[in-house]
Amino acid sequence: MRRIFDLAMECHGPYEIARILEQEQVYCPAYYNAVHDNCMKRSSTDMSRPYAWNDATVTNILKRPEYMGHTVNFRSSKNGLKARRIQNAKEEWRIFENTHEAIIPPDRWELAQYALFVRRRTDSTGAANPLTGKLVCAECGALMNNRRSKAGKTGRRSDDFYDCPTYSHGNGCCGHYISTENVRELVLQAIRSVGRYAIGNEIEFAEKVREVSALRHADEVRGKQSEADHARRRIDELDAIIRTLYECYALGKIPESRFEALTAGYEKEQSDLRSFSAEAEAELVSYQNDMDNIDRFMKAIRKYRAPDTLTAHMLNELVEKIIVHVPKKQNGQRSMQVDVIFRF
Repeated sequence: MRRIFDLAMECHGPYEIARILEQEQVYCPAYYNAVHDNCMKRSSTDMSRPYAWNDATVTNILKRPEYMGHTVNFRSSKNGLKARRIQNAKEEWRIFENTHEAIIPPDRWELAQYALFVRRRTDSTGAANPLTGKLVCAECGALMNNRRSKAGKTGRRSDDFYDCPTYSHGNGCCGHYISTENVRELVLQAIRSVGRYAIGNEIEFAEKVREVSALRHADEVRGKQSEADHARRRIDELDAIIRTLYECYALGKIPESRFEALTAGYEKEQSDLRSFSAEAEAELVSYQNDMDNIDRFMKAIRKYRAPDTLTAHMLNELVEKIIVHVPKKQNGQRSMQVDVIFRF
């Protein structure tokens, strides 16, 4: 299973993974189950084709959360004893996390999903471009198309570039031609630069990442947590006070006008405290997410301190997307802004 996820991380699609496994003579699941005589074997298994992998089998493996250590129930259901079993919508599944040892870490499982939704064609060059699915047009938001050709017998040079599909279809956008070679060099430079800075100035890097957050420092977190705890305790106290007031009103100890005035004030205070508590919790969750993301990014970037080349594995592990802006000409020179958006 790890081999399948590794291949997906290297930008191989399900069909290509199936062919690689077949060439490497890896037993397909049906044959493996039959040979090992386990509970999942089927009598209909074709024992003459031990390496009969297909893209549907690979896709099913890549999609299964069970490899992260989770248990998934209610994938399918039946309306009656003799009824045909039907597949349930994913929203109806019940996922119980961390019920057994994980084979694939969650971050690697998430990255492998790229192999399922990004179409990478192997054209005349014989290999898929790992950048496909990463480049986005800044103007229209469309995923940019890769166009590739290799040098022919005439000596015409090979070409490998990306452009906006909306423009090429004549739907109003503008040309964003950028060569794959330039994109790879830009991304590699960005990884080197960010990695060098993040590893050499980890505390300062963390502060920069949290600049847009409401909470930036541990002291602020402790203060906000204390305020949120106090707000929750006060909400509980107000509940008790309102219950006591109602009992007094029901027993005739206070007049109705006095009861309504007091409860209105306490309920207003409660409402304000609930709003504050919700905002405080959101800020605390955001801070924790920032910290988790910083830790995950640092763990990933340390693997690539000073890379010489850009690999598909590196690209998928570190880069979320690459935004390409419309080109500009100044003093006869063509230039364009390219934003490299890192994961986490």
